[in-house]
Amino acid sequence: MRGTAVADIGIQTSAPELAVPLLVAALKDSSVSANAANALANFGTNALVAFPILTNLVESENAGTAGAALKTLVIIAPDEALPILTNCLAQGKPEIDTALKALTDVRPAKALPIVLTRLQSPDIKMRRAAFGLLRHYPATSQIESAMQTIATDSDSDLANSAKGFLTDQYETNHPDAFLFPDEPSCSGRRLGEWLKMRDADGFISQDATNAIQHIGTNAIPALLKRLVYVRPAYCFSPFQININAAGGFVALGELTKPALPELWILMDSTNNDIALTAMIATCGTGSNALPFLIKGLTNQFISVRSEAANILTEGVGDKFPEQRKQAIPLFVKLLNDPDDDIRLNATNQLKQIDPAAAAKAGIK
Repeated sequence: MRGTAVADIGIQTSAPELAVPLLVAALKDSSVSANAANALANFGTNALVAFPILTNLVESENAGTAGAALKTLVIIAPDEALPILTNCLAQGKPEIDTALKALTDVRPAKALPIVLTRLQSPDIKMRRAAFGLLRHYPATSQIESAMQTIATDSDSDLANSAKGFLTDQYETNHPDAFLFPDEPSCSGRRLGEWLKMRDADGFISQDATNAIQHIGTNAIPALLKRLVYVRPAYCFSPFQININAAGGFVALGELTKPALPELWILMDSTNNDIALTAMIATCGTGSNALPFLIKGLTNQFISVRSEAANILTEGVGDKFPEQRKQAIPLFVKLLNDPDDDIRLNATNQLKQIDPAAAAKAGIK
């Protein structure tokens, strides 16, 4: 009943002269002191009269009461409460997060050093709470630097959250037109716009294919730039940009041939996404793609080896069975691949494309 009364009084912010004295009196009742402390925060500087009592309550053995008192002190008198908050932090007292959140709202500049310090804590819960506060700060160079550090955190959830924040900032500050200026156009649309146009199955639409073919070999420099585009290490991979570029090459079809020497080199990239998309980019060139797919079977990256085997079995390779025979020894080697899935797939694929070779390799 007393708790309900305190809550009702706490919403009477239009009559502080009546409500505040009642709430100050309620601070002395241990059963509702936390409620009263929280309610006083609604009255801002009108609750300054409660400062001495709230200061004493910060030392309460009841963590809920102490936390509520500290938070309200920060709200009604942030500058005066800062030494108290700093002392509580040094003592490792619980229920600090709500008070620190209040400080970031009213004195963000003064709260920032505390937030940054807590980001270095060995306590994962403390780091996560600090990150939750940091992400609401304006994205200055100092905040970005801190986020880059968090992006390498041992906690994957925290690291991924930081990478997501940084990726969003990067995309905001680096729009498509800024990243890829002077791209060729067709029918009033830039190449990048056509690359994003998909049909119901998720492939580049026929209209986009027609437009890309109309642009012709003039699209090659822009597509290569998109294919090798890499964001900073602390951002998520821009795989969609890379794979869209590969799709653009496939849409070009035979017109991709002038780019084949460059794509051959890119397949040796130390970047997984670039190696994979460089190989996929050749798939519109007919038989010219076979050497790239065969090369892909020995690539250092699992995804490239796997995709090369898939395309040779059920994609481009089906159309050129004689040339595909060159890949048979490499399929046999994949039977001993370090990756379990590739070994299993290679077993099934070899049986499909060359049953005799599969039997000779001991596959039943």
